[in-house]
Amino acid sequence: MNVKSDYPVLEKKIDEDDNNVGWNDIGDYEIGQTVPYRYRTAVPNMNGYHSYYMAFQDKMDEALTFDPSSVQITISDGTKTYTLANSEFTVAENVKGLTFEAAIANLKAIVDREFPGGMNTNGENTYGQSIEVTYNATLNDKAADQTGRPGFENTVRLEFSNNPDSDGTGDTGFTPWDTVVAFTYKIDGLKINNHDKVLEGAKFRLYSDADCQNEVFLKKGANGYIVINRDSVGGDDHTGGSRPADAVEMVSDAAGKFVIFGLDQGTYWLKETQAPDGYRPILDPIQITITPTFTSDRDSYVDGQGATDAILKDLQAIATTKQFLGGADNTKTEDLVTDVATGTANLTVVNHVGSKLPVTGSNATIIMLAAGAVIGGAGLYM
Repeated sequence: MNVKSDYPVLEKKIDEDDNNVGWNDIGDYEIGQTVPYRYRTAVPNMNGYHSYYMAFQDKMDEALTFDPSSVQITISDGTKTYTLANSEFTVAENVKGLTFEAAIANLKAIVDREFPGGMNTNGENTYGQSIEVTYNATLNDKAADQTGRPGFENTVRLEFSNNPDSDGTGDTGFTPWDTVVAFTYKIDGLKINNHDKVLEGAKFRLYSDADCQNEVFLKKGANGYIVINRDSVGGDDHTGGSRPADAVEMVSDAAGKFVIFGLDQGTYWLKETQAPDGYRPILDPIQITITPTFTSDRDSYVDGQGATDAILKDLQAIATTKQFLGGADNTKTEDLVTDVATGTANLTVVNHVGSKLPVTGSNATIIMLAAGAVIGGAGLYM
């Protein structure tokens, strides 16, 4: 019998879709967004075994919802890629203290059948083919309770055959756990007038584009409004899909507050759809850009680091508003006060009182007003 002399090594990654980062150990997402994960290992030397057991054992934060139908396992030698049939592996949820386990009962039988090129007359094979496992989870509503640090971890280890005994199956061993992390953010909104009086009843919608065509759906939560990413309603991140039945407009409460939970990094546009009683609505959307700063070493995450400043180092947010006040067109860009620990950006939205016109942000308004004055003046002398 040829005794096994090498052991598999497992690598886990998360797919960050922002800034062309791709597969690494760190990501951030909206609530409701699909979060892609990947494991990679190699087929070990299985000579000396009659059968070989391999199982991927995964634990994920409760803010992540696993999609068992998304699991796919492929084996490749660089020339040929074989995707395992559903009958060739099992996915078991909530077993052994795990979120799930994806197990291959006899890896040796599959590899020897699909990659027989290295087989010799003694029934030995040249192994080392790559194994890749991919699957998805969804960032769920529980993420609203934990924006910012410490993030939402997902960790995996590999159980594998070793030390073959007389029946050629052997015992099993384990690789170390390998962990990745995801984050999400929030906006604490406050609606006031230009005399610092809080305003109740202002209504808002959030968009992912400057033209305000692609709404970021929100539903009412216990402490504010929770993002419903379009991945969850048949779309693709910020486009497509069906409007969910529980999607609502945001409304500032009696304290003037509205809170948005579960935002990704990037740019959003906040549009006031209805002003409080006695005020005219802000016509131009407020542009808000959220920018986290992560460690430059995105491939060496260690369990628990998300709670420290080693990974999510800083959080910045910028808001740009357009105003037409006192006959002048004014654009204001300001750095928002943020709290990286809670993943919070604080935004104050102001309605002006008195004779000042509300925000319009368009030079066309000046032209229209001037034209109106000319027309009105002409009428007086006719």
